[in-house]
Amino acid sequence: MRSLTFLLLPHLPLALSTSPPTTPFTSSSLLGDINSLRLSPNATVLFPTDPLFPVAVARWDPWSIPSIIVSIEAATVRDVQQVVNYVRRKKLPLLVRNTSHGFTATVAGVRGGVQLSVGGMDEVRVVKRGGKKGSESESVSESKKEEEIEKKDKGKEKETKYSIILGGGAKNAQLVETMFQAGLRTSTGGCDCVGVAGLALGGGHGKLQGLYGVVSDVIEEVEMVTADGKVRVINERSKGEEKDLWWAIRGAGHNFGVVTKMTLKAWEKVDDDMWVDATYLYEPSKLPDLITLLNTLPQPPTLTIFFGFLPSTSPQTQPPSIRLSLQYGGGPTNFPALMEPFLSLRPFSISNQTVPLNQIATATGIGTGMGFCLGGSVYRGHYSAQVKKLEVDAVTEAWRFYGDVVKEPEFQGTSIVWELYPQQRFKEIDGTQSAYPWREMDIISLFMINFRNPTLQPRAQQLGEAAREILHRGSGVPDLRVYVNYAQGDEGQEVWYGRGWRADKVSALKGRWDPEGVFNAYNPILVD
Repeated sequence: MRSLTFLLLPHLPLALSTSPPTTPFTSSSLLGDINSLRLSPNATVLFPTDPLFPVAVARWDPWSIPSIIVSIEAATVRDVQQVVNYVRRKKLPLLVRNTSHGFTATVAGVRGGVQLSVGGMDEVRVVKRGGKKGSESESVSESKKEEEIEKKDKGKEKETKYSIILGGGAKNAQLVETMFQAGLRTSTGGCDCVGVAGLALGGGHGKLQGLYGVVSDVIEEVEMVTADGKVRVINERSKGEEKDLWWAIRGAGHNFGVVTKMTLKAWEKVDDDMWVDATYLYEPSKLPDLITLLNTLPQPPTLTIFFGFLPSTSPQTQPPSIRLSLQYGGGPTNFPALMEPFLSLRPFSISNQTVPLNQIATATGIGTGMGFCLGGSVYRGHYSAQVKKLEVDAVTEAWRFYGDVVKEPEFQGTSIVWELYPQQRFKEIDGTQSAYPWREMDIISLFMINFRNPTLQPRAQQLGEAAREILHRGSGVPDLRVYVNYAQGDEGQEVWYGRGWRADKVSALKGRWDPEGVFNAYNPILVD
């Protein structure tokens, strides 16, 4: 175990949880506790007086800040077990961390807690399915000589020959780069800097879901540490209670354990994986026609559309523009015919570029090291609603509301967008077979209010709640539904995980697998 300092603040905060710690915490008692865990030599322990502690606990979004008394970066599965057992025994709040790339305000409920980072457990490798998981992968290029895959299938084979094994701390950029270099495809997230495990535990929407489903749909196996401190390997062959855990972790997984390893199914790509990224800007008068087009246009399984608004250069006097961002993986040859209906509406600005799949995040502004991935100084309130289809009246109301928001200079970095991911394979999958609840919804809408002055947070919250209400009114359903990875944290568990039988099932499973609420930091399922 590497402890970078043995000095603690004179008075550490007590854990503010429903059950108080079993003993008061002092500098010496906490240090003694951590030493008694006998963590591995490569584990890192940071206390609040260590100069690296602020970096270790900094959040990507400072909107909601947990209170941490010690940060532990695990290097082995046993390290994870030791920390989970420790916080359960001492009744301390636990915050599991990879990149901290999340929106939810529920993390602020961790007061006087332990941060467990798995960011260093970030191995990513390819293996032949059915082979020994610990071995090096067979060359994908050699295997491709064995058979030809028809182009018309566009990668949607029923049988997969490869798997990608990821450590619990692997990032989306690592997954995308590894699969691209290996000549493979699987479902991924869109943003480079998110952790794959956290993304997948909540579902994981992305550009390839039209071919394979969301990321949770392509999980082959998960190795995880549950609240009892045991290591469990969960997959579709799991029996008994672990079969129910397999259901729960694919959509509500943050509530059930710490992922130390995840295996995803992967398919051989069928082309050179070159993607077209296009951006069109329209005048406000085109809004009704554009909505009609988006609602009626057949969407190929490799076309993703982001539809939203941009403030003008003079927001106080000029209305926002309409922005359409499209990423298409069917190749540049087919792209012009696909875009003809959008061009017929005469955008006043057009930009196109063709890039390989492993560069599409950078091309769209969400690559590693780019503004959206950099955290710490920008406060981001994230208010979302799942939508059945675009409603002209609701979108027009949102456009007017957005125009008023960006007239306030402090909020000119705010965005509003509707994410239209391809639905083909996503909708084919039986939604009752996992905890992901909103498979019948087609669009994710979200309002992200960005600002730098923390005194504006109450105003930002007021605007965010109003925006979410507008988005929900155009959702086509009476009850608010929110993709859990986009949750602000104030919506409630039925909004994140579903109602009726779903609510009953996730609550019962939470009571079985985590009755003490060890994993309650992220959009928790509360048990009576």
